[in-house]
Amino acid sequence: MKLYLVTLLSMTAAPAMAHTGHVAAQSGHDHMAAYVAVGAAALAALYGVLRARAA
Repeated sequence: MKLYLVTLLSMTAAPAMAHTGHVAAQSGHDHMAAYVAVGAAALAALYGVLRARAA
């Protein structure tokens, strides 16, 4: 049964994900601003977690 489930689930469709470097090459520098925004949001979340942990 386990082998059947592993085989079945491995054949299901999954999204194709490109390396982040390919996005800039394909769509220009417009998406780089989105990367910066995501990075800033991650840093803000990390800062909030660390600040809450210290209090």
